[in-house]
Amino acid sequence: MLTEESRFGGTLADLATARAASSCRSSRKDFIVEEYQVHETLAGGADAILLIVAALDTGTLIRLHRWQRSSGCRRSSRFTTRSSSMPHTRSAPDRRINNRDLTTLAVDVERTYQLLPDVQDGPWSSPSQGIRRHAQLAQLTAAGVDAVLVGEALIARARIEAATRVLLGSQA
Repeated sequence: MLTEESRFGGTLADLATARAASSCRSSRKDFIVEEYQVHETLAGGADAILLIVAALDTGTLIRLHRWQRSSGCRRSSRFTTRSSSMPHTRSAPDRRINNRDLTTLAVDVERTYQLLPDVQDGPWSSPSQGIRRHAQLAQLTAAGVDAVLVGEALIARARIEAATRVLLGSQA
């Protein structure tokens, strides 16, 4: 969930409300750059934080991850693993493919297929973004993707539940 109010219109209260209303895992997707944001995220009930490797130096990334772990939380941190302008590293736990190029903000689902061989040989999960159709979801599942990140395809719909059912291949 995006909680950055001025750019995305979300709030930490929205995160807490969503968490209370659902048993689904939740993640705060804002750019986390300080320890206090980790504390806010955990207090809001999120199961995960997003630490964007391309936006953090190595020391800050390690510090934030350690702080999150030392706060008593056993929730996994999410790390955006690579955009086209960023080297791939194997030092961060629970790494993820980000289909959004962080320099241009363009989304390319094909990036998942390009990077999937690199992430299948370790403790990785591979959610993607830019998923808009059931056929895309089915192809990614067949390729071994175990989770996807879906946002825009659902939040732009008047009937989110119906849109979710269509995406999953169920009756609307």
